[in-house]
Amino acid sequence: MLLALRGGTSPLKALANLKPSKADYTRARDILETWGLWDRRSLLVKDLSYGEQRQMELVLGLATQSKLLLLDEPSAGMSPAETATIVSMIASLPRDMTVIIIEHDMDVVFNLADHIVVLEIGQVITEGTPAEVKSNPRVRKVYLGEENI
Repeated sequence: MLLALRGGTSPLKALANLKPSKADYTRARDILETWGLWDRRSLLVKDLSYGEQRQMELVLGLATQSKLLLLDEPSAGMSPAETATIVSMIASLPRDMTVIIIEHDMDVVFNLADHIVVLEIGQVITEGTPAEVKSNPRVRKVYLGEENI
């Protein structure tokens, strides 16, 4: 966390001054407390549960104060409870941050997206609001498993 705060998007900047400031520690604590990971701070990331590791990936992206986050299947391999947690985290991101999500779990997509682009074999088959996409017959067949539409 401290390296992400020190370096932002530049790993070399983080290494230029390895001694974190008091402000860095305060910001790290604030971020970890906000996202419910403060009590896990002494663990190595590899020792966190899979869901917590994915949460930490998201938190590290936030620590760099990025304006754009690209999330590739943020709920892949998660239990329903872990998925609910990560969806809640993503939903509470600042509204001025652009988040692009690549996701196969359509419930996650419909719960998070303002605008959806649906691909099938690399081709756009539709795009629009969640309601527009959900009502599209091709999406309903290909992604929602509805055969008789």
